[in-house]
Amino acid sequence: MLSIIQVNRHGPGGGGSEQAFHLALALQRRGHRVLFLTAPDERWRKRCEKAGLPGASLPMHSRFNLVVAARLASIIQRKGAQVVHAHKGREHALAVWASFFTRIPALVANRGVSFPVGWLQALKYRFRTDAVVAVSEAVRRELLASGVKASKVITVYGGVDIERFHPDVSAEGIREELRIPQSARVVTKVAHNREWKGYEIFLQAAAVVARAEPSAFFLGVGKGTGQSRPLEQLGEELHLGDRVRWVGFREDVPQILAASDICVHAATAGEGLTGAVREALAMGKPVVVTDVGGNRELVRDGETGLLVPPRDPQRLAEGILALLHNRERAAAMGWVGRQHVEQHFAHDAKAERIEQLYLTILRRKGYSQV
Repeated sequence: MLSIIQVNRHGPGGGGSEQAFHLALALQRRGHRVLFLTAPDERWRKRCEKAGLPGASLPMHSRFNLVVAARLASIIQRKGAQVVHAHKGREHALAVWASFFTRIPALVANRGVSFPVGWLQALKYRFRTDAVVAVSEAVRRELLASGVKASKVITVYGGVDIERFHPDVSAEGIREELRIPQSARVVTKVAHNREWKGYEIFLQAAAVVARAEPSAFFLGVGKGTGQSRPLEQLGEELHLGDRVRWVGFREDVPQILAASDICVHAATAGEGLTGAVREALAMGKPVVVTDVGGNRELVRDGETGLLVPPRDPQRLAEGILALLHNRERAAAMGWVGRQHVEQHFAHDAKAERIEQLYLTILRRKGYSQV
């Protein structure tokens, strides 16, 4: 049994935060003592309490705050932590600083985006860090290009809760709530509203689809979509009228996906291994996804979904229409996608690989008691 601290400063709901939380839970199920350390957030406190997962909080406002780093070192000492796993850049920096105050037997960092690695980030990965978990081969390539040793980088695909995101989830009441006709064909994009997530591309493609398929409706789900005047204005300029629904952040994403016919991800850059796509595949939904980052490792083109070039609304629209107009093919892709996720992207399978990584590091460094 290991003593492990998972450090994640972001609030609930984002892809990286959910991955960190579910990894902590899965490792606890495997018999380890796990502490989930977050920035102060009542939502995390309640979720940890409900899940029976030990939690604690630490302000993490700056990556250069040595007082906070010393407090982190104190927590590490008090818990007798053998592993500290930092899930984002700021918490990784604080863990590196903490390693000057106390011994950290195994310091592991996550890298979840495929953007180029800056020199300062590369320094953190190259020194005082035992391993970097890349969420896809695309991310791993960026790390190696920045000078991180290949022996330090391991690819472990992100997981998905295959029980929560399941084809049998009920969509009851969702279409009524969102004022979408039962006969409509619903195309859904789940993502935070950030520039590289491609919501503008999604809307431009939606305009093409709407002209060709009168029954099509479009959903934008995620933080920042519910009150975005720029997105609403673009929808108006594209004459989409009431065919678009912006629903913001939702806790009931499985139910919304259940009410959807096709799921889309239109990111233009930076994706590691898109969590929203994993969730859609787990729901048995056909997907149309831009070929960026690690998405090619997740979606097998023509088999579990369709890959299209980024920043190309016309090709995205053609992919959506191809599946809307061929229900049999769409259903077959959804079924194969579900099998693919069950076999390769379940949370427990990820936790097993991460556990083995921890043990390998500790044994290599001479901690024979593990």
